[in-house]
Amino acid sequence: KYNRINLKNTHFQMAKHFEAVHEIDRAIKHYMESGTHKTEVPRMLTKLNMIDRLQSFIQSLKDPALYKWWAQYLEAQDMTQDALNFYREAQDFGSCVRLFCSVGDIQNAARIANNSNDAQACFNMARHYEQENNIGEAIVFYSRSSRLHHAIRLAKESGMDQQVMMMSLQSSKPI
Repeated sequence: KYNRINLKNTHFQMAKHFEAVHEIDRAIKHYMESGTHKTEVPRMLTKLNMIDRLQSFIQSLKDPALYKWWAQYLEAQDMTQDALNFYREAQDFGSCVRLFCSVGDIQNAARIANNSNDAQACFNMARHYEQENNIGEAIVFYSRSSRLHHAIRLAKESGMDQQVMMMSLQSSKPI
């Protein structure tokens, strides 16, 4: 009421105290009050190996940033399908495309890149096509991802002078 400038820090210190004495519910409440719940609650619950509790916490908040964090955690645990579902919930299309490409499901990856028109999704798709030596598709997706320098580099290496000229004219920066 009287010292509002220190209120968030006070809640954070209270949360640290409750975490230390293993009063998890009260710690979560104060981390939320301090505004640090997106990083501190996952850290605390994974440290305490309370993974089911963490999943419930994340699903209850419906926060895209937490969904993305959870998807990355699941991906690290080799739970690819579950990770994909949470990347979709977080609307992280770039990660969806990256994962689909890593498991060889190029059709779904291309569909997501085309439908979302997300720059990162298109970039990941272009990188995949470049690795597969499908230069034409790689150039298209690099262009759609606004990474014209990559598209021009590929076109130059492949002797596609017409493509280089068209993309150079589209570019706003000197290349």
